[in-house]
Amino acid sequence: MSVAKLFAVGVAVSVALMLGGCGGGSSGFDSKDPKSVAVKCFESAALGNTEDFMKCFDMSGVTENQKLQAQGKIAAILSQAAESTNAKGGLDSVEAIKETVRGETTIVDIKVTFKDGTEANEQIKVQKAEDGNYYLK
Repeated sequence: MSVAKLFAVGVAVSVALMLGGCGGGSSGFDSKDPKSVAVKCFESAALGNTEDFMKCFDMSGVTENQKLQAQGKIAAILSQAAESTNAKGGLDSVEAIKETVRGETTIVDIKVTFKDGTEANEQIKVQKAEDGNYYLK
């Protein structure tokens, strides 16, 4: 399964568990910039970094039990994403190339380049929350 498909599944699992967003001030990216959020969250997913990927969601209103359940399911999915990424030699770059605002949603087009030279184009949807941070949608 491709990294993009695993990323989409990871997002779907999270949404199904009532999680809602991405910024919350974690390090390494600007949570107020939709491009930065999309790139950081994709990188986290592709590298199998569950801790950083979990920061892509607003956990307010989610119980500790729900967080732990989500983390366990996402960790399993992201380990497969990391295997797929490693099979391509790892990530070379992830670049935001375009953003399109549609109402409350911003769609960020990203270009992913793997170290084996293969490339993929993906779209990541983010949404701005009341706190001004962008979150995966």
